[in-house]
Amino acid sequence: MSTWVESAAKISVTVEAGSPATEIFIIDGSFNLGEQGLDRLETNLSPGLYKIKFKTGSMIEERHQVVEPGSGPMSRMSTTRRSPGSAPSTPNGPLR
Repeated sequence: MSTWVESAAKISVTVEAGSPATEIFIIDGSFNLGEQGLDRLETNLSPGLYKIKFKTGSMIEERHQVVEPGSGPMSRMSTTRRSPGSAPSTPNGPLR
């Protein structure tokens, strides 16, 4: 496993969940909880491997993200974004 130089410049990262009820967690490669917030999170991260976790009620989505040295600002969104008025889904269709 390679390690990043601590003096590497931090990278601006914006994470959007698309729902004010969605919690966002950023976990680093050593499994330390870094940043957390609701719906939208803006932070600066050191280069490395991160897990971005989105949690809405009992639904959890996890995405892995590499932040490389010298990369420009990054933006990531949940792949399970819902419009504010949409009903939660089940395997058999939306709940009503």
